[in-house]
Amino acid sequence: PPLEPEGPDPEKPAVEGIPLSIRNRDFNNTTFTQEGDEWIIRTTGLDPYIWFDAAIPVNFKKQYMLAFDSFNTTETLPLVIFVGEVCDGDHLLENGDYTLPRTEGWSAVSYNLSKVKQAPAVPFKSVRVRFGLNGEHTFRLKNPVLREPNKQEIEAAENEANRLKEEQELTKRLNSYLAKSFTSKIELVTADYTAGTVSVTGTTDATDFDGVGLAEIPMWADQTKLTAVESFTPLTGGSISQSFPRFAENGRDRLLSGWAVVRQEGNGYTLLSAVHHTDRIDNPRTNLPEMIPSSIKGIGGCPYDHADMQDLNIATGTFNIILDQILYTDPGGGREPYE
Repeated sequence: PPLEPEGPDPEKPAVEGIPLSIRNRDFNNTTFTQEGDEWIIRTTGLDPYIWFDAAIPVNFKKQYMLAFDSFNTTETLPLVIFVGEVCDGDHLLENGDYTLPRTEGWSAVSYNLSKVKQAPAVPFKSVRVRFGLNGEHTFRLKNPVLREPNKQEIEAAENEANRLKEEQELTKRLNSYLAKSFTSKIELVTADYTAGTVSVTGTTDATDFDGVGLAEIPMWADQTKLTAVESFTPLTGGSISQSFPRFAENGRDRLLSGWAVVRQEGNGYTLLSAVHHTDRIDNPRTNLPEMIPSSIKGIGGCPYDHADMQDLNIATGTFNIILDQILYTDPGGGREPYE
């Protein structure tokens, strides 16, 4: 019997998109040749860019995804994209979301053009793309189109919008927290390695102590919206003087905890004081000597393995540790599991 016609694939765009061609003029420091349906693009100097043109006007409200297949074995290239014929800041896109990835084979890439500050003028038919900063890169691309977003891209955009909304709400809460004058106060937090204790002192002017206590707040908690604390010690008077074992029963080191006077209300906690962290360590495990740099000169993002560093009397350096190069979610050769 004949097969039933297949339904729409939710992972594919609602429409395949409007094909784009590479404009054979107005390009800069690039060469491009076509082999079948593939374009071989070479960058030859600074600011290498090309234009993509659509044969018909594009509905920017719907078809705002620039997509193509790429084969790039050189390195990840940062992109600068101008949406429409006007090349200014209102129509510019550039950041970590807009790169041409390094691949070992053909890979589908797509870029959301709707994030520009201002929509392009009508009729919208062109996009300018700069591939990297300079020359000496060769890569291939095919099937450039402007299309509607697919299901995954829509979900990604929604997740990004939600993340931005949460960040904006957090910013408002932080500003409110930093501007607030609390009447209760944690005055001193000390840790003692020999005694194995963390001591907290402070005051509160609370008169109703129903639900009022000293809260231990982990360093990863959102102190502006407390829904849980590591420990809660009820208070009955205005003077606060509490001592805790430095290491909790679950092994957590209270040296890293914050402390605040809070009132437990419903499913959360309201801050009655600012959060206060450890001020000093008495009787430390080791009294390390003070480190004094040999000069005030420092440098960032450059390995300290060049004679120029010593010639310039560089005393301090900033180094980035890329976590996904040393931490993995799966076991492998030379990896030690950490629970």
